[in-house]
Amino acid sequence: MPGDTSLFFDGLHAPVSAGIHYRDAGAAGERKYGGKVKDLHKLRESLPFLSIRYPQFVIVLRNLLSSPSLAATYFPLKEQFAEKAFLPFLHMAGTVSQKGGSIGYHLDNYHVFILQVEGRRTWNVWDKNVLTQQEKAFYIREDPEEPILPLHQQRPPDHIFTLEPGEFIFIPALFPHEGTSCMEDGLSVSLSYVYTALSGFKLLRPALSRAAAAALRHVDERTAPLYEIMNQVPLQEEDYRFWLATTLEKIGQSLPADIQPLLFKQLPQLTDHWLNVFTDQTGTNPARFSSNTE
Repeated sequence: MPGDTSLFFDGLHAPVSAGIHYRDAGAAGERKYGGKVKDLHKLRESLPFLSIRYPQFVIVLRNLLSSPSLAATYFPLKEQFAEKAFLPFLHMAGTVSQKGGSIGYHLDNYHVFILQVEGRRTWNVWDKNVLTQQEKAFYIREDPEEPILPLHQQRPPDHIFTLEPGEFIFIPALFPHEGTSCMEDGLSVSLSYVYTALSGFKLLRPALSRAAAAALRHVDERTAPLYEIMNQVPLQEEDYRFWLATTLEKIGQSLPADIQPLLFKQLPQLTDHWLNVFTDQTGTNPARFSSNTE
């Protein structure tokens, strides 16, 4: 891993985008969004000013692979995570944070490797069983038509890790977590290598009408298996087709009778569709993946 982070900051220019989050000292420590960060090519020089205006800030960087220099420097590092290469790679993001900076307690509906580039950052991670069935189903569905479901911390973390430069952590989808830059350090820089996670809703969406998809929002004993398959993707490529076909059939049998035909008449096409997505080791374009799941 490159030891000089000036390479990282030199590569920050449009269309890379950045948003700043901070802790509002006047609102009981509430974390707020401060808006987009301009003049990314001057970000390093702006950090002292930002640290005064935005206490304990975290800058979230997106679309990093649009920068040729960042892509050439950091994208090859994803080969270090080859054991998870069976999952489609979506994108690479990054964070720059001041000591004490944190996005807060949250979870993601994708798998992520987080690589520490500069400084140190402590990660609190909760096991997936801390979530209620309602919370788990909501975040797996990824339905843009549903309002955001608030997520509340229920207990102390199950795991605590402090990353030094060059170290990484893997956080599976639906495992709540909170990363905080170490108080005794200055700046923290980290990179997130994001991989898609398979869900029942993603499996079914290509075959379902809007009305049928809406019906699946109502979780009960019939549709519960739809939300229990996250993180069960087989490791070996030759197992994909059997696993996909079996999973789709199992889901179909658990669906209400009026929805079953919508799935079963599309079963071969859905199996081929998802087999192609999960065996495409060259596809790194998130737009391609998104268009296949709408």
